[in-house]
Amino acid sequence: FRGILQESGGAIGQPYGDIAISLKNGITLDVGTWNSIHSTADVGNWYERDYFASLTFTTGKLKPGLLYTSYTSPADRFSTVQELAGTLAVDDSKSAFPLSPKVILAFELGDGEGDGGKNQGTYLDRGIKPGVKLAPKATLYIPVKTGLSVNHYYEGPSGDNTFGYFDLGGQLSVPLVSGKGGALE
Repeated sequence: FRGILQESGGAIGQPYGDIAISLKNGITLDVGTWNSIHSTADVGNWYERDYFASLTFTTGKLKPGLLYTSYTSPADRFSTVQELAGTLAVDDSKSAFPLSPKVILAFELGDGEGDGGKNQGTYLDRGIKPGVKLAPKATLYIPVKTGLSVNHYYEGPSGDNTFGYFDLGGQLSVPLVSGKGGALE
């Protein structure tokens, strides 16, 4: 999770569910839960259950939002962490080479910290997801993301480390069904 080790072996299942409701004038409410169930957990297998709610606004190409998340551990592997995040995504999908930039600035609230440290942290996530059309209905995305500590997010023996992680991947998107009703990808 954001460069913080959660498990060193075994299988992990991550079931989730969320409901997004389009309100009006480009406002969307999203509520849900995300879980992490580990096969090798020594103190119970249900490692994590998160609850989240977000409110996003679409205005032109910009999509700012607020996200609240409560990270809990049914197996008591860590203290509950509460977080409030501001997000900003840019929809440049109509450009010749879309990058889809996104920034997240998250603030830990309450007593729990994501890194298990002693101070509430502030986290910065910066990413892009360039897309290249390979065929009329196939797109290759190359997501690039980095996680950084703005203040006390990655606490360790040497103090607060600024760098958390760098992530580079690939995603191929091909619609399975297409027509008037949309596409299933």
